[in-house]
Amino acid sequence: LSCVLAAPARRLSCCALAPRHGQVRVYTKPKGKLPDFNEPVVLHRSNATIEGFCNKIHKTMLKQLKYAHVWGSSAKHRPQKVGKDHELHDEDIVQLVKKI
Repeated sequence: LSCVLAAPARRLSCCALAPRHGQVRVYTKPKGKLPDFNEPVVLHRSNATIEGFCNKIHKTMLKQLKYAHVWGSSAKHRPQKVGKDHELHDEDIVQLVKKI
Protein backbone atom coordinates (compact mmCIF):
# COMPACT_ATOMS: atom_id res chain seq x y z
CA LEU A 1 0.00 0.00 0.00
CA SER A 2 2.79 2.45 0.77
CA CYS A 3 4.34 1.89 -2.69
CA VAL A 4 1.03 2.67 -4.36
CA LEU A 5 0.71 5.91 -2.43
CA ALA A 6 4.36 6.91 -2.88
CA ALA A 7 4.43 6.63 -6.68
CA PRO A 8 1.58 9.08 -7.43
CA ALA A 9 2.89 11.54 -4.84
CA ARG A 10 6.34 11.46 -6.44
CA ARG A 11 4.87 11.97 -9.91
CA LEU A 12 2.74 14.86 -8.70
CA SER A 13 5.74 16.64 -7.17
CA CYS A 14 7.76 16.25 -10.40
CA CYS A 15 4.86 17.64 -12.48
CA ALA A 16 4.36 20.49 -10.05
CA LEU A 17 8.01 21.53 -10.41
CA ALA A 18 7.99 21.67 -14.22
CA PRO A 19 6.79 25.29 -14.59
CA ARG A 20 9.31 26.52 -12.02
CA HIS A 21 12.24 25.08 -13.93
CA GLY A 22 11.43 26.77 -17.23
CA GLN A 23 9.71 23.74 -18.69
CA VAL A 24 6.38 23.60 -20.51
CA ARG A 25 4.37 20.36 -20.64
CA VAL A 26 2.32 19.95 -23.81
CA TYR A 27 -0.10 17.09 -24.37
CA THR A 28 -0.94 15.50 -27.71
CA LYS A 29 -4.45 14.90 -29.01
CA PRO A 30 -5.01 12.48 -31.89
CA LYS A 31 -7.91 13.41 -34.19
CA GLY A 32 -11.21 11.99 -32.91
CA LYS A 33 -9.70 10.82 -29.60
CA LEU A 34 -9.18 12.17 -26.11
CA PRO A 35 -5.88 13.88 -25.21
CA ASP A 36 -3.04 11.67 -23.96
CA PHE A 37 -2.26 12.96 -20.46
CA ASN A 38 0.14 10.09 -19.65
CA GLU A 39 3.25 11.32 -21.46
CA PRO A 40 3.57 15.06 -22.07
CA VAL A 41 6.04 16.51 -24.54
CA VAL A 42 8.33 18.63 -22.36
CA LEU A 43 9.72 21.78 -23.96
CA HIS A 44 12.01 24.47 -22.61
CA ARG A 45 10.14 27.73 -22.16
CA SER A 46 12.40 29.47 -24.72
CA ASN A 47 11.39 26.90 -27.37
CA ALA A 48 7.71 26.46 -26.43
CA THR A 49 6.18 27.03 -29.86
CA ILE A 50 4.39 24.79 -32.33
CA GLU A 51 7.66 24.68 -34.28
CA GLY A 52 9.57 23.48 -31.21
CA PHE A 53 6.82 20.96 -30.45
CA CYS A 54 7.02 19.53 -34.00
CA ASN A 55 10.81 19.31 -33.86
CA LYS A 56 10.63 17.49 -30.51
CA ILE A 57 8.27 14.86 -31.97
CA HIS A 58 10.14 14.24 -35.25
CA LYS A 59 12.60 16.25 -37.34
CA THR A 60 10.41 16.08 -40.50
CA MET A 61 7.13 16.92 -38.76
CA LEU A 62 7.44 20.68 -39.33
CA LYS A 63 7.69 20.23 -43.11
CA GLN A 64 4.45 18.21 -43.05
CA LEU A 65 2.57 20.67 -40.80
CA LYS A 66 -0.43 22.48 -42.29
CA TYR A 67 -1.66 23.99 -38.99
CA ALA A 68 -2.38 22.99 -35.40
CA HIS A 69 -5.36 23.13 -33.07
CA VAL A 70 -4.59 24.25 -29.51
CA TRP A 71 -6.68 23.96 -26.35
CA GLY A 72 -5.48 25.60 -23.13
CA SER A 73 -4.44 28.91 -21.67
CA SER A 74 -2.51 30.01 -24.78
CA ALA A 75 -5.63 29.71 -26.97
CA LYS A 76 -8.06 32.61 -27.34
CA HIS A 77 -10.90 30.16 -28.07
CA ARG A 78 -11.12 26.37 -27.95
CA PRO A 79 -9.79 25.05 -30.16
CA GLN A 80 -7.76 27.77 -31.79
CA LYS A 81 -6.25 27.15 -35.23
CA VAL A 82 -2.60 28.28 -35.08
CA GLY A 83 0.60 28.29 -37.09
CA LYS A 84 4.17 27.31 -36.27
CA ASP A 85 4.97 30.54 -34.38
CA HIS A 86 2.22 30.16 -31.77
CA GLU A 87 3.65 30.22 -28.22
CA LEU A 88 2.49 27.35 -26.01
CA HIS A 89 1.75 27.51 -22.28
CA ASP A 90 2.15 24.81 -19.66
CA GLU A 91 -0.44 22.01 -20.01
CA ASP A 92 -1.72 23.08 -23.44
CA ILE A 93 -3.18 20.38 -25.68
CA VAL A 94 -2.07 20.25 -29.34
CA GLN A 95 -3.52 18.46 -32.35
CA LEU A 96 -1.33 18.66 -35.46
CA VAL A 97 -2.88 18.71 -38.94
CA LYS A 98 -0.53 17.60 -41.70
CA LYS A 99 -0.53 18.57 -45.38
CA ILE A 100 -1.96 16.02 -47.77
